[in-house]
Amino acid sequence: MSKNNRSRRHFLRASSATVLGSTVLTVPALGASSADEEIEPSDGLEERIRKTDTDGIYRMFSDQYDPKVARRVVQIWEQYTNRVLNGRLTEQQAFDRIMSSLKKLSPELRTDINNARRARTSDRTGVASENQRKVANSELKRSSPSVTDITTQDTQEILLIDGQVGGTGVGYRDSHYYEDQDIVTSIVETAGIGDLTQWAWLEGNAYIQNGGRHDIVCDYWQNGGVLGGNASYDIWVQEEGESYKTWLNLATTSNLVYGNKTRAVQYNFNSDTVYNFGIRLKTSISGIADALVDFQTVNADGSTRQLKINSLRVKPD
Repeated sequence: MSKNNRSRRHFLRASSATVLGSTVLTVPALGASSADEEIEPSDGLEERIRKTDTDGIYRMFSDQYDPKVARRVVQIWEQYTNRVLNGRLTEQQAFDRIMSSLKKLSPELRTDINNARRARTSDRTGVASENQRKVANSELKRSSPSVTDITTQDTQEILLIDGQVGGTGVGYRDSHYYEDQDIVTSIVETAGIGDLTQWAWLEGNAYIQNGGRHDIVCDYWQNGGVLGGNASYDIWVQEEGESYKTWLNLATTSNLVYGNKTRAVQYNFNSDTVYNFGIRLKTSISGIADALVDFQTVNADGSTRQLKINSLRVKPD
């Protein structure tokens, strides 16, 4: 387990929700009566800055780096957030100046900040799994048991057979995938200043007999809480003989979300070709106050925040 993931209970501010012995920043739960509803939370940046516990910032950076670094982080955070509260800087200006100052505190912190920025502004485009390697090397045939044979005269579902998790940045992050249930979960949280991204994906392979422009349709169940960050659901397509992925955004949210949805993207397929498909849940935070993007914890009613893929299918346009 990376040092970014191991110490959540040491720096998160106490609140009314508890998960696995750790206190978490509370985002209101949505019950079953709210199916298919999106609620826009108040931005409330000034209030979130004023309520930020600087002891939490200190604990986070002390645990991940060292106490000397942590003390300087708190001083830098107070310096620039006061300018936001006084109307002298925007949130983005303050964030950029804080992160620039933090880079000078330690080589490890500089590396984490640089990695986080790259993760926010780019996608993983190269081969990242055994399935993708085999597709890139044209090693998967139509008859392979790991390939869904799609005759695209009608709608055909892609079997999701594997997954991965990952992420980078400054703050708490964690994610999981469950290929037997077609579920991905992810959570990111900061205690006052952070820049981090965490993701989980599911993937499968499919043979496309009849090419042309087709819809890639995803039916999914979403249950997530977002306060001060964002989450995206992205589909990729990797063609046989190619190592790069084409990324297609299915949805992006900075809201609380709950319920069933169906969304589609389009792709122009070649005929008689094997493809690797994937769907990724990506959670991100970049800001100067307490923030949480939660698609992982258990609500008070016993429901689990998550993204569940009910089906991923291809159909002719």
